[in-house]
Amino acid sequence: MLSDFSFVFYPKPISIINMIRYITLAVALFGVAQSQSVMGEWKSYTSPLEINDMVMDGDKVFSATRGGLLEYSFTSEEFKTYTNIDGLMNTDLCEIAMDSLGNLWLGGNSPNGTIQIYRDGQSIEEFDFELSEILQIEVADSIIFVAYKKNQDLGVMEFQLRNNKWIFKDAYQNWPIAISEIIGIGVIDDLLYVATEDGLISATYKESNLKNPSSWNYAFDNVHTTIQSLYSTGKQIVFQTNNDIYRINQDNELELIIDYFNYTLRQISVTQDGIVWGTLHNKLIEFGETAKEIEILLRNYSTLSLSIRPNGLPIIGTKEGLAIPTNTNKSLNYFRPNCPLTNDFSAITVLSDGRLVAGSSKGLAILEEWGWRNITETTSFDTIVHSSFNYNSFAADTIPVDFGGFIADIKEGPDGLVYLAIRGTYPEPIRHGGGIIIIDIDNPSDYTLIDDTYLDYWFTSSNHDPYLVVKDLIFDKSGNLWVADAYARAQHNPISIFNQNFDKHQAVKATSSNGISLTPNTIEIDSWNRAWVGFFEGEENAGFTNGGFLMIVNNDETLSENDLNVYSQKINSLTDGSEQVSTIWDLAITSNDRLYAVTPIGLEYVDLQSSNTNPIRNYSNFTYFPNIAFTQFSKVELDADENIWTTTPQNGIHVLLNNVSFWPDNDPDLAVESINIETSQLLSDAVTDIAFDNDNGLAVITTNKGISVFRIPFVKSKKNYTKVRVFPSPFVLSKHSFLVIDQLTTNSSAQILTLDGRVIKKLSHQDIGIHGDQIQWDGRSENGQLVGSGVYIISVYDEKGNQAFEKISIIR
Repeated sequence: MLSDFSFVFYPKPISIINMIRYITLAVALFGVAQSQSVMGEWKSYTSPLEINDMVMDGDKVFSATRGGLLEYSFTSEEFKTYTNIDGLMNTDLCEIAMDSLGNLWLGGNSPNGTIQIYRDGQSIEEFDFELSEILQIEVADSIIFVAYKKNQDLGVMEFQLRNNKWIFKDAYQNWPIAISEIIGIGVIDDLLYVATEDGLISATYKESNLKNPSSWNYAFDNVHTTIQSLYSTGKQIVFQTNNDIYRINQDNELELIIDYFNYTLRQISVTQDGIVWGTLHNKLIEFGETAKEIEILLRNYSTLSLSIRPNGLPIIGTKEGLAIPTNTNKSLNYFRPNCPLTNDFSAITVLSDGRLVAGSSKGLAILEEWGWRNITETTSFDTIVHSSFNYNSFAADTIPVDFGGFIADIKEGPDGLVYLAIRGTYPEPIRHGGGIIIIDIDNPSDYTLIDDTYLDYWFTSSNHDPYLVVKDLIFDKSGNLWVADAYARAQHNPISIFNQNFDKHQAVKATSSNGISLTPNTIEIDSWNRAWVGFFEGEENAGFTNGGFLMIVNNDETLSENDLNVYSQKINSLTDGSEQVSTIWDLAITSNDRLYAVTPIGLEYVDLQSSNTNPIRNYSNFTYFPNIAFTQFSKVELDADENIWTTTPQNGIHVLLNNVSFWPDNDPDLAVESINIETSQLLSDAVTDIAFDNDNGLAVITTNKGISVFRIPFVKSKKNYTKVRVFPSPFVLSKHSFLVIDQLTTNSSAQILTLDGRVIKKLSHQDIGIHGDQIQWDGRSENGQLVGSGVYIISVYDEKGNQAFEKISIIR
C-alpha cells in the first residue's frame, strides 16, 4: 500500500504501479553508451611500441617496453598492455625475464632502475634500490642475478628463492678491473659471466665471495677485448668481439664459431640447435657454418631486442613493435598493438565531439570510440590515408608534414578543423613545415601550412634560414585567430592575427619604444575581446622590451585596414602593481574575468575591468605555489567549475579551487596540495599539458610516459537525466565496493527501493559535493546491513523536478 512507502520526491509523486511501468522508459534514459568511470578513478594510455626486451612463454611473448608490459598471443593474435593501473611500479621497462615459478621479472629503464616481480596482472614483489638502470636479468633456477647501474657504479645483485619467496641477498660491484659498461651477464652451472668493454670476466658464485675482487678472473685468456653483444640461454652463451663470434658450451668451453663478420651486431641470439641469429640497425641475419645464410632488411625500424621462439625462429623487438620472419625467411611480418604513436606528447585537447587529440613531434594521436588512430609524418612526399583500419592493430595515416620539435598547442577552430602551434620547424625547401598546421583529422590529406609568408621567424647573422616557432594559439570572440610568434627577429612581428577565412592577416609590430617584446609565450582573451599576452625574458629581445605583460585591443576586428589599429597597455606586477613582470609562462581567464598567470615565482592573479586605460580592477596580494619550480613548459588550465590547474615538467599538478583553497587535501606536510606519482596513479611527474572533458568530468593529462585520464568531481552541470548510467551491473556485493549512479544533475538525490516500493536506503544530494555528478552506494540499507540478492529499483530526482528510475540486479 502507498501509505507504507516513504517517498521523499521533490517532483510530484507517482504511484508505484506507474513507477514500475516507467522503468521501460527509464531504460532508455539510462542507456546512453559511455565509459564507466568512478570518481577518482585513473586510466593510463601508453605506447608499448618500443620493444626493449622479450621473453617467451609457450605461445605468448612478453615484452618490456617504454609503455609498460606488452603481452602477445600467437594463438589468439591479441595484444594486452599492462600499465601502472595494473600494478606496475614503472611503465618504462628495459629488461624482462621469467623465473622458475613462472613469474616475470621486470627491470626499469634509466633513470628509474626499479625491479618488480609480476604475474597475471598482479604485483608479487617490488624492489626499489634507487638504481639508475637495470642492464640485464639472468635466471639460474633458484638464483637470479640482476646487472645494474647506479649513478656511475656498475654491479650485479643476487636474489635467492627461499620457501617460494624471492629474497635479496647481496650486491657486488668490486671488480678486478676498471669497467665503464656491463654489456651482459650469463650463467652456466656455477659460473657467472660478466661481459665488459675489457673482456669477459667470471666467478664461481656458489663458492666464492663475489664482493672480493680476487674472486673474479678473466674467463678466457684469448678474450681480453670489448664484448659487443652477449646472449645466454642457461646452457650456452654466445657473444661477439671484434669480427669473431664465440660460443661457451655447457661444459664452459670456449668455441670460435664465426670469424668472418665485419660488423658489430646490436643483438645476438642462438637456438637450441646452435643456429646463431643477429641484428644490425635494420637487418636480421642468420649465420651458417661459413657464411651469412639469410639477410632480411627490416623497415625503417631500429632493432632493440632479439629472442628465439619455441619453433626456432627469431622474433625481433623494434622501435615500432614486433617483427617475425615468414616461413620462407625472405621477409618479415610485423605485429603492433593499437595504441598512441608515442608516450611523449607535448599538447592535448578534447574536441567538442568528445574525442581526445594529443600532439607530439611525431604527429597526432586521436582516441576514437574503437581505439587509437594516429596521423604521422612520412619520410617521402606520399600521402597515405586509409578508408578503414584493423581496430586491434596500430592504426595510422601518413602525410608529408613536419610536426617540428614539438607541438606547443592544439585548438579546435570554429570551422571544426584542428589548429596546431608548431615549435621549431622550417618551411620549404628545407622542410615541409609551417608554424601553424591546420588539419581535418577525419581527412588528414586536407591540411594547410602557414609558413614565413605570414609568420615571423628567428634567424642569426650566420644562418638566415627561417626558423619558425609558434608557442600559442587562441580564437577571439569574433573568430579571429591570434598567434604567439616567438623569436620574431626577422620582421619584429611577434603577434599575428588571421580572420576566419584566412584571407586577411595583420601583425602586431614591436618597436624599441612601444613596450612590445619579441618573445610571446601565451595569449588569452577576456570578456571584452581584448588579448592579454605574456612574454618571457631572453637575449633574443636585445634592443626591445625584455619580456613583460601586455593587453592589446584590436580596434579593427574585421582586419580590413592595411595597418592593424591596436591599443596596447603595459601591465606591471600582478601582486601590487609596483614592479614590472618580466616573464609569464602561461595565462588563463575565468568567466568573471579573473586572470591567472603562471610565473617563475608562482601562480598570481588580477581582476579585470572594461576600462582600456585602467583595465585592472584589483591586484592579488598573494602568490600561490611559491615553492613550485614553474618553467617555460608549465601550463595553467581551467576545469568546468573554473578551478585552476597548474602543471610542471617535474612536480606534477597543483590545483587551486575557485574559492582559492587547495585541492586535493592529500599532502599536509607540503602545505600545498599536489597530484603526483606518490599521491595518485599519474604516469609521471613530468606533466606537459592538461585538458578537460567537462561533459564527463575527466582531466586528460600528457606526461613523458603517456596519457593519464582522471575522473574528477568538477563537471559541467547536467540539465536532465538523459545520460544517467548505473554500474556495475550486476552489483556483486562480495566483489564490488560500491554501486555508482553517474551523470546526475546538480543537487540530485537517490532512493533504493524493493520491487514492491519499500524504500531501503536514501542517498542525499550532499554526496554530489564529494563525487561531482555521481552518487555512490555501498549496498547497505538504512540499518547498515547488506541487502539481499535480488532486483531493486533506483529512483533519482533533483530540486528542479527532474526524475528517473532504473532497475539493478544485486548478487550478495
